[in-house]
Amino acid sequence: MDTEEADAKFFQNHGRLFEDFSLVYPVVSRRAGGLSVGINLSPDQFCPFRCVYCQVQRQERASVADELPTSSPQTPCLDSSKIPPLNAAPSETASVSQSAYSSPFNKRYVDLDRLEQELMTLSQWIVEHRFWQMPPFDQVTQVHQRWNDFALSGDGEPTASPCFSEAVKRIVKVRQHFGLTDVKIILITSSTCLHLPQVQEGLELLREHGGEIWAKLDAGTPEYYHEMNRSRVPFERILENIQTVSQRFPVVIQTLLVNHGGDGQGKPMSGAEVEAYRECLKGLLVAGGHIRYVQLHTIARSPAESDVSAVSHEFMEHVADRVRRHTGLRGVVYR
Repeated sequence: MDTEEADAKFFQNHGRLFEDFSLVYPVVSRRAGGLSVGINLSPDQFCPFRCVYCQVQRQERASVADELPTSSPQTPCLDSSKIPPLNAAPSETASVSQSAYSSPFNKRYVDLDRLEQELMTLSQWIVEHRFWQMPPFDQVTQVHQRWNDFALSGDGEPTASPCFSEAVKRIVKVRQHFGLTDVKIILITSSTCLHLPQVQEGLELLREHGGEIWAKLDAGTPEYYHEMNRSRVPFERILENIQTVSQRFPVVIQTLLVNHGGDGQGKPMSGAEVEAYRECLKGLLVAGGHIRYVQLHTIARSPAESDVSAVSHEFMEHVADRVRRHTGLRGVVYR
């Protein structure tokens, strides 16, 4: 049995529960090639996408996307001004209207001090090699016992959190405390909020510390985008955000391919859609965007919809080949 087979069960299990932590979780990731320390800034599972293939078990899938504005760049993802500061005195919080506490955004505010403490604790365990003696991670093969990154991902869109930029600062602080210069900071994003000023601060900090942005792009046309991602955010906004950010520093494009349809088997992305998808990639390059490479993968866990299934490895290689031939970009396929 090779190392990929031996560690396959870890690649397929990206659970958010670890010890008594609530915001930080370790996963062994095929794409990371080792350990990825996840940061969940969406404990309420807020996401502007309702993807047909979503592998997060959401409680309120029908309503989460409707809380996000549809297009206006000037409109924040949420009204964080109505939320009291984390360390506010009782007199300050008392002045906040009761409606603020009943707001759907109040529960979205995470405890940054707890986040930092969980990051410090887990980092200490990893640095001291205690982590790899803890079940079930004591079963991970040696080749994947390398710490690749801190990943802002979780159960929703991390940049939609009012704490995004502050969370990046806490990660940088922990990374510097332990001298983890080889451990990257990765943002995995739907690209829906990258244009917002409060997000830009965090992106700049990522850039300063060699961070990476993995931007989701699952379609080449608005029609297929709405079929797969089912978002009220216009497809044009997604492309514009990726283009603007990629002009400042390189991004990784992350694409998930699935069979989808009402007959129980489903069909993969059509040939015309593949061509439109690669044209989108080419357009980003022509506009001056810097794309490091393209990740192509499929579902590994139970999806949200019953008519969704994994595509074949051959189909992913076909799409990767079309991308390479048409754009010159490196397409990396993950089984």
